[in-house]
Amino acid sequence: MFFLSFFGAFVSLLAAIVAYSPRPRRGRFWLVALACALYIGSGLLLTVFVSVPLNEQLAGVAADASAGELPSARAEHEGPWNSWNGVRTVFSSLAFLALVGACLLQEDRDDTGPRT
Repeated sequence: MFFLSFFGAFVSLLAAIVAYSPRPRRGRFWLVALACALYIGSGLLLTVFVSVPLNEQLAGVAADASAGELPSARAEHEGPWNSWNGVRTVFSSLAFLALVGACLLQEDRDDTGPRT
């Protein structure tokens, strides 16, 4: 389920960019592009380059650590992991809000005609 939601969001955002790319001057395109940049820049890259390495470091310690070393190893990793997870959460939430804005944005279908 994690991989489906994590990578599914990435694929869905790329599909939305492709769908709106013929109309790059439209507000929806820019909101979807913003959501894509926010999600890829924070959700995807922070997970791959920060969260996963921290998780692997902690797992490596847990494999051969004594019962007394585990709480200190967790305390050492918990602060940075929680901080970066907070950053990831904020940017992913902003990406979601940009997508909601793209869905709610009302634009005319014809750029050449008068607005009604």
